[in-house]
This record gives sequence, C-alpha cells and structure tokens, in this order.
Amino acid sequence: MRICLMWDGPTQEFDFPMPTMELLDVLDQMHSAPGNTAVDFELVDCDSAYAPLDVLYGQVFRADIFKLNLFAHRYEMMKKPDRIIYQALLSRFEPTDFEQVLRLTYELEQVPCICARDDEELGRFSIENAMLPEIERCPEEMLPLLGRAEVGKAMLARNGGVLIDGYYCEPEHYEMPDIRIEIQKPEDVFFRLLIGRMERDDRDAQWLSLPCTEEQIHEIEVSQGLVIGSMYCYRLDSCIPEIGRASLSGMRDFHLLNDLAKQLAGLEPLERRKLKAVMELEELSTLQDALDAVGRLPAYQFDPAVNDNSDYAQEFLTRNLPEQFDADMLAGVEMQELGANLLRRVHGQVTAYGAVARCEDLYALPVMEPELDEMPQMGGMV
Repeated sequence: MRICLMWDGPTQEFDFPMPTMELLDVLDQMHSAPGNTAVDFELVDCDSAYAPLDVLYGQVFRADIFKLNLFAHRYEMMKKPDRIIYQALLSRFEPTDFEQVLRLTYELEQVPCICARDDEELGRFSIENAMLPEIERCPEEMLPLLGRAEVGKAMLARNGGVLIDGYYCEPEHYEMPDIRIEIQKPEDVFFRLLIGRMERDDRDAQWLSLPCTEEQIHEIEVSQGLVIGSMYCYRLDSCIPEIGRASLSGMRDFHLLNDLAKQLAGLEPLERRKLKAVMELEELSTLQDALDAVGRLPAYQFDPAVNDNSDYAQEFLTRNLPEQFDADMLAGVEMQELGANLLRRVHGQVTAYGAVARCEDLYALPVMEPELDEMPQMGGMV
C-alpha cells in the first residue's frame, strides 16, 4: 500500500506496512518531536487489482503512524471476499475519521458474501438456495420459470446488497464494532532479530530485541540449544537504514550489534537522529563505523529543522544578515544553490534527518581564503 506522508515543507511516499524499526526511522525523517507519532497522510495506491479503496483516495487523514501501519497490515492480509466487503462498507459509512477506517477492518464476517457477477447469477443462487420468502413458498416445478435476473434485482433492492468485482455482499448487515484499538509502541528498542538454529528452517526461530541483557541471551541460547554466535539470523529490523542484515558477519557480530544498541539507548532522541545524519553524510555502513561515529558526535553540528538546501540558506541569512537588511535584495538569489554552496564550505550536507557538518558552527560566516598571485615561472640558470 502506497501512502503519502506530509509534514512541514515536503511530502514523501512510503510503502506500508513496514517493520516497526523502519517506522521509527520514518518519524526521524519527518523531524517529528520525540514522542510524537501522529502523522498526516493520504492514501495513494492500495496495490489491489480489485476492490480499490476509491472512497479513501483524496482524503487527508491524521492518525498515529503505528495505527496506520496496523491498517495497512490488516488490509494486506485480507482475501478477495474480505476486500470486497470492506469496499462496500466504506461506501456505506463514508468514514472521514481514520479510527472508523481502521475499525471497519474488524468483524467482516458479519457481512454475507457470495460469488455472483451480475443480477442473473445472483438470481440463480437465490432461487437454488430459496433466499427470498416467496421463492421458499413457490412450488418446486415453478422454479425453472422464474426470471433469474428479476430475482437478482429483488435481492439487491430488499437487502441493500451490492455487486462488486464478481461478488455480492450485504453491507447493511454490518454493525460498526465498539472496540478500542491500543498499540504497544517500542521503547528503547533499536534492533530486532529473528534468529534460530538452522539456515533453511525458521520454524523454531525466535525474536530478540536489542539492547538485551546477558540473562536474555542465556534464555534464548537454552531455548535454541546453541550459543548465540552459532545461530542464524533470518531477519534484522533496524532503526538505522545503513545497518542491515548485510552489516552482520553472521551472528559472530551479535555482541557488537548489542553494544551499538546500548550506545543508542544512552543517547537522547535528537542525538540518535544526529548519528543517522552523520552516517548518511560520511557514508558509513558497518557496525564498527557506527560505534566510532557515536564517539565523534560532539565534533558535528546538526540542525534537524532543515528540510533542504533552501531551508539552510534561509536560516543562514536570518542569522547573519543585519536586522534592517532589505530582503528584496535577495529576490534573484537561487536559495537551493546558495545553501548547497554554503554547506559545501563546511563539508556538510542536508540529509534525510536535517543539516549536518563536522565543524564548530553550522551557520558561521565562511572564512575567505586569500588567493595567492600566480608566481612567475623562473627560467633555468645558464
């Protein structure tokens, strides 16, 4: 499912559902305040050849990103009949609140649904199963004389039914479930590993969240009957895009990964975001690179409020120009180019998480290096 997330300035499309750790990274890219998981979004594409969610297209919703992810997961798991029912429910209820959009994915079994492409097929099914009272009372020898299409139309009219993509369902039977949906959000979890004994058999695999204690490691070693360094990692969910399963040299690097998780737990949320910006700036991708970068964080300056080079240029000018400066004099300046040039002078760039550079002051006036006159070439001595 393709979702367009919106925040101050840019918008960006993402594929949902996604692993929890990736959701945390998306929030960092959106420059969300620590603890704020609410997002504004619009449904772009439901990736379905049948029963598209037309009713939802064009609407901007606001919801917790974890509930958005739950909705995408529930929709992805629906079989075709359930998607047909869900589309019919959306048309009936026309929800404008995302809580309703999510609640409508529950208890779909309330709605009868059968295969029927048109009135005639629906009528034939209705006659064969005596779904109308008058058919039930009709002599059996008269049933072949009934008009199937007319019976089908009667079914549609009386029961509030609809025909969608080869199915007939009755959304009028549905009552919105009175449920409260609570989602447990991860706290101080930065990596999740699915690990087990055998490379090609994950039936007995277990999830392990990092950082973890020695006691937790011992428990999973007892459960699997192996020391953790000898196990196989089937999947690694990471809050740092550069650190993935390819970053591990097998489970031999597990303790290094756990050390990194412990270092992340000791950082403030904005410092963790800064680390990811530094890793993008320096193109770091190994566990040791990440651990070393944690120790070097004080050497970098970071502004998470900057979305692009133009933002940086505007902030730079605001900080460095006199208060009475006539802003009209900058009307012809290309801010994107100016911001890129200014950041280049401090060996910095705008990353997905904000502007970062290894310097003492991200917005200091650049020091102009004196240009040396070209020295005349001296001829050889005779």
